[in-house]
Amino acid sequence: MTVPPDDVMRLTALVAEQRRRLDETRDRAAARALTDIATGILVDRLACSPAEALGHLARLAAGTGMPLVDLAADLVGLAADDPLAEAARRAADEGMPPARPRLAEAAILHAEDGDAMAAALLGETFSLSGAVAAALWALRPDGALELAGAAGLDPLERAHWRRVPPQLDSLQQRAVRDRAPIWWPGGAGRGRARPR
Repeated sequence: MTVPPDDVMRLTALVAEQRRRLDETRDRAAARALTDIATGILVDRLACSPAEALGHLARLAAGTGMPLVDLAADLVGLAADDPLAEAARRAADEGMPPARPRLAEAAILHAEDGDAMAAALLGETFSLSGAVAAALWALRPDGALELAGAAGLDPLERAHWRRVPPQLDSLQQRAVRDRAPIWWPGGAGRGRARPR
């Protein structure tokens, strides 16, 4: 049975639209979580109600001309003073949205499964360096790595990397063995072929 080309094109367009909507929903949820955290900080610091704190945050954002999510990220960064706060400062220095590291954190913390977590990592952070895919593995008792989630990999690639045996000399196994990240020299860059 052959499927008419028009049906394939309509289905492809529908899938693309559904992915776009899902990405927008994830972005809104991450921004909302970040705003909620900032509101909680203001509740504590100003000894006010959550509604008053959110109103105060919204007025500050409007008064400074800053997007609410960026102001929330700054507030959370000041309160946390953690490595993500430094990442937000670097992002701002490089002309990127300073909220991106905190949005990634919120998206990851609210991810429903490994695929959603990998999508959040790719969409909020890795893609800035030119990455086109992200994969997460779980270390099993026998030393094998089992794919826990992925984004940007086609089904065949997912199948190939579903289980990485401990004896396979791969970047994934080296990172686990050495307990250190391995960065591809110079990165793949946008539009360039990925290493295989």
